[in-house]
Amino acid sequence: MSSLSCYLQLILLQAKNSTVSPYSRYGIGDLTTNGYARNMAMGGISAGLNQSFFINSANPASYSNLWFTVFEGAVNFEEVQLNTATTKQYSNSASLSYFDLAFPIKAQKWSMGFGLSPYSKVGYTIEQTVATPYNDAEIHTYKGSGGSIHSIWERALSSQKTLGGFNVRIYFRSNQSGSHCRIPLTLLYGHFGEQ
Repeated sequence: MSSLSCYLQLILLQAKNSTVSPYSRYGIGDLTTNGYARNMAMGGISAGLNQSFFINSANPASYSNLWFTVFEGAVNFEEVQLNTATTKQYSNSASLSYFDLAFPIKAQKWSMGFGLSPYSKVGYTIEQTVATPYNDAEIHTYKGSGGSIHSIWERALSSQKTLGGFNVRIYFRSNQSGSHCRIPLTLLYGHFGEQ
């Protein structure tokens, strides 16, 4: 039971805010790139990659070629510059990008793996100033954080004539969003001394 609890805590840790995009407010958030560092370094190629010491979740049949237990993980760093007509804002964030563990049950015949990686990210703080009829300013603030991740279970089997594998993905979502409005005191109590 404790290993399941640890796994669920890692899922919740993975779902923390790790982006600073105002566009993540819509839909399920900003979709992440689905690939491992090695695949991304080769322009996203993944289906044909089959090596005995690398994990390739895009091609589950490649797991059957593993000789050793393999762990792979990565951290993602994102730097963003947001521009409007009058202002510039710089922001950055870092988060766990993925981790995966695969091991051979019978070397180069039968293997299995487990992993976590983000599917989408949500992270925004938007402030909008609205003029009131009394020429005061209401400040509307919209905030959101979280995202969705997928947990993956991989399995592969090979024989002299066949090679096959499959992935099972379970998606988890953890989003928090809200809004509030700051109203100046002059609106609540009225304008005194005006004629």
